[in-house]
Amino acid sequence: MTAAPQYKLNSDIQIHPAATPELQRQVYQLRYQVFSQELGDTRWANEVQKTYQDPYDNKRSILLMATQNQQTIATVRGIFRREGEYLSDAPFNFEKLATRFCKPVKHIKEHTCFVTRAAVLAPFRRQGLCEQLYCQLEDIAIAQGAKYCIADVASNKPHVQQLFLQQGFQRYQHKVAFTNNNAIQPETWLGDFFVKEI
Repeated sequence: MTAAPQYKLNSDIQIHPAATPELQRQVYQLRYQVFSQELGDTRWANEVQKTYQDPYDNKRSILLMATQNQQTIATVRGIFRREGEYLSDAPFNFEKLATRFCKPVKHIKEHTCFVTRAAVLAPFRRQGLCEQLYCQLEDIAIAQGAKYCIADVASNKPHVQQLFLQQGFQRYQHKVAFTNNNAIQPETWLGDFFVKEI
């Protein structure tokens, strides 16, 4: 994938791709801190390595990270539908998106970036880091030929949903129940789906 330019938030915070195995490990450790230790989500936690990595973390995804003084403080992931499918196409209702944008389903599937796994360390929240991460991810998505960004957000996280709405996303499915049987601890939850044409 084409390397994206770094975005400077201030003199000591930078956003850049996690382009090496070591940087990716730092992202997975940040996720572990936020998702597993803070939020209690242990579905993809590795308790030995203190990392949180799921099957979407592969060659079709890109990880962005924000760092301050060499500390990883925030991250987001974009998944591009390349050489196959997401773990499951079913929850995204591509047929509904095809109708919405008057495009064939194949076009929607092949030009979509799935935005997911945003995490920010507690001391750095409400400082615009997620917004900056999303903006850079959109730039990368456009460079990769994407025309749409989609995201699923748990229905019990209205503050995250509001963040997506402020970024220009629109809700296209409300309270969809889906089960992740691939997780270490399978569970069903309600999620709202958002889309943005880019």
